Amino acid sequence: MNINPDSVDFFAQHAHEWWDEKGSNAPLHALNWARLAFICAQLSSAKEGHTKKRLQPLKGLRILDIGCGGGILAEPLCRLGGSVIGLDAGEQVIKVAKTHAHKMNLPIEYVQGDIATFKPEKLFDVVIASEVIEHVENVSGFLAHCVQKLDKRGTLILSTLNRTAFSYLLGIIAAERLLKWVPKGAHQWHKFLRPGEVAQMLEAYGMELTAIQGMTYKPLQNEWQITNNLKVNYILAAKFYDSSLSPTQ
Repeated sequence: MNINPDSVDFFAQHAHEWWDEKGSNAPLHALNWARLAFICAQLSSAKEGHTKKRLQPLKGLRILDIGCGGGILAEPLCRLGGSVIGLDAGEQVIKVAKTHAHKMNLPIEYVQGDIATFKPEKLFDVVIASEVIEHVENVSGFLAHCVQKLDKRGTLILSTLNRTAFSYLLGIIAAERLLKWVPKGAHQWHKFLRPGEVAQMLEAYGMELTAIQGMTYKPLQNEWQITNNLKVNYILAAKFYDSSLSPTQ
C-alpha cells in the first residue's frame, strides 16, 4: 500500500554506494549531525525513569528507523544507546545495512518489509521516518501505521522537504541538476509535503506537533544546521495529545 516501487528500485541501484560519503548518499551523511542533534534534544526525557547518560542519551529507548536504507542514521542511534530496529523495503540496502553493522559490531536488527505489514513484538518509544514520506504513495496510510507502532507516550520524528518554490530551486534544480548532490530523479517536487499538511494528518490520528525546525545547509561552514527556516528541509516531533489513549483506539 505504501511502497513506491520506483523508489525501491532507484535506491537498490545505488545500494553499493550507501557508505561512500562522497557518493550518491553524501547529502544524507552530511545531514546526519543535524538530524541527530534534533533527535537527541527531543528524546532526552522521552521515557519515564530513563537515566540520562552523557555518552548514551538514548539508552533505554526502543527505536524504529523506517526507511533505514544502509543504516546511516540507525548506527549512530545505536551508538547513542538506543535499541534500534531498522526497517526498509529494499532487499539490497538491508543486506548492506546488515553487513556494515556486523563489521562495526553494532547490535542493530534489520528487517526487510513495509511498515503496513511489519508486526513488532512490542511498541516503540520512538518511531523515526527521516527523508521517507516524500517517497511514499499513500502518506496518510503510512503515517497511520507509524502511529500504530508507537507506545502511548512515544515520540514520532519525521524529516522531509517542504513544497515551496525554494525547495524546487534548491532540492531539485540545484541539488540534482547543478551540484549533483543527489542522483537525478531521486525526488519529485509534487510529493513534497508542507508542515501544515503533515500536522493535519497526524492530528487525525491523535497526535500533535511538539517541535518543528528547519535543516539548512550553510555553505561557508560546509555543514547542515538546525534553524528556524522551514522553506526547504524540516524536521518535526509529535506526541499523542492524550497519552491515556492507546495508539489503536
